[in-house]
Amino acid sequence: MKAFSGIMILLAFHASAAHAGTLYVGPAETYTTIQSAIDASSNGDVIIVRDGTYTGTGNRDIDFKGKAIHVKSEHGPNRCTVDAWGMWDDYPFRGFVFWSGEGPDSILEGFTVTGGASQHGAGVECYRSSPIIVGNVFTENTCFFCGGECMSDTDRP
Repeated sequence: MKAFSGIMILLAFHASAAHAGTLYVGPAETYTTIQSAIDASSNGDVIIVRDGTYTGTGNRDIDFKGKAIHVKSEHGPNRCTVDAWGMWDDYPFRGFVFWSGEGPDSILEGFTVTGGASQHGAGVECYRSSPIIVGNVFTENTCFFCGGECMSDTDRP
């Protein structure tokens, strides 16, 4: 019975490890928006965003939805931009949001994030979350508090 239990544990581990995959985002890919790839992803997946500028619905207010995934640009922030196209009064959009308790297994890497407009964290807002945000450039984002990135553990207004 011990040998059988050991095999079952090994198979369960193998099945969960095999589930992790790589999803690609780009004009010629299955996923044409960053949010659509995140929505289709599972914990442990890596999402690679091809070079270009991503804007519009599905490419602003991008939400990891509590998933432990790694979203990264293919060649870094000089070649991959998320433009939220936010306008303070009319269109208060951010680049990325972490609102679902994401932890250090949620990673955002290698983007230029621009055009965000909101009260808190126009480029990235983290509310009661602690993702890893590394190698990004935040430029021309507008807000009252924390234009590029805002980390908060208190209630938002």
